[in-house]
Amino acid sequence: MRLVNSIDARLFDVTLRYFDKREALLGELDPSQVDSVQCLNRKGRLDFSLLQRIKELADENRYDLVLCISPYPLLYGYLVKLFYKKKFKLVTAVHQTLQRPGWWESIKARIFTTLLNRCDLVLFVCRNQLDYWVTRHNLDAGKCQYIYNGIDVEYFAVNPLTDEASSLARQYNIGAGDIVLGNVAGFRSEKRQEDIVQAARKLRDMDYPVKVLLVGDGPRRRDIEESIRTCGLQEHVFLTGLQKDVRPYLHLSDCFVISSHQETFSLAALEAMAAGKPIVMTDVGGAEEMVEDGVNGFLFTPGDVDELVEKIKTLVDRDLYATMGYNSKRIVSERFTSQKMVREYEEVLSNL
Repeated sequence: MRLVNSIDARLFDVTLRYFDKREALLGELDPSQVDSVQCLNRKGRLDFSLLQRIKELADENRYDLVLCISPYPLLYGYLVKLFYKKKFKLVTAVHQTLQRPGWWESIKARIFTTLLNRCDLVLFVCRNQLDYWVTRHNLDAGKCQYIYNGIDVEYFAVNPLTDEASSLARQYNIGAGDIVLGNVAGFRSEKRQEDIVQAARKLRDMDYPVKVLLVGDGPRRRDIEESIRTCGLQEHVFLTGLQKDVRPYLHLSDCFVISSHQETFSLAALEAMAAGKPIVMTDVGGAEEMVEDGVNGFLFTPGDVDELVEKIKTLVDRDLYATMGYNSKRIVSERFTSQKMVREYEEVLSNL
């Protein structure tokens, strides 16, 4: 939605088509930026009756370019172009990296790879993701580019609850001398919040006054709660639930920790960087492209809790919060802003 809201309307006539009802997302849309918006009301996983409707829309709006944001729209876009001999450019933005296990997921991955090679342009969100798809899935490198995800840096730099910070700290029993580790992520298997819980236990056993804020929710909530109980950290690790505005929790944290075993290019890390926080993050996906090891944070091996503990100890013992936090804000402001992302999309799409 950031792209739709910000792209230069003098360069593009934008129409937005979406398959399933997502009315909440429409609340984020700037209607002045689009010529028309329409839900196609897809019925089931594969609704081929939509092909004729999409073809009619392409004719009515004289599409020169169709940008697809996930595999299913790409499938429909490709079939419309193939069956009806449409001449529009087909572009897709790929946000995932690793394939889920299972035979059906393997089949879907092969279909998706075939579709990607039929595109005029494939856009990735970081360099490592592009390299992964080109080398592992034999994509045509000549059709591939990457444009970094971007965020509203100024939005996350501001703590909207500055006057209520002490109340929030009291709610979670956080004192002035505590070391607060923050994490914002869905409670899913690949996010591995239990590694942060285990690291907190080891650090507290070494007399580091660590507290943890885990912001989010999901199917593995009970597993994380059990890990907290097993480690005896009920008074030190807090599950805050889903939060519409994560900024107060970012600003309450001294360090932002990502323990994911799979990640493409973490927006949560960029948001924490904009809030001026050091990042301690697993070295997966595009992590090394946002975290300069030893400059604005540290990278560690996925699943290596002892290494995570050592990285946090280095941060604390050397009192690197301010220096690394400043570097985080500098890096995100230079490389990962929404404005930069939109400008690069405009340039790439204009040149097709």
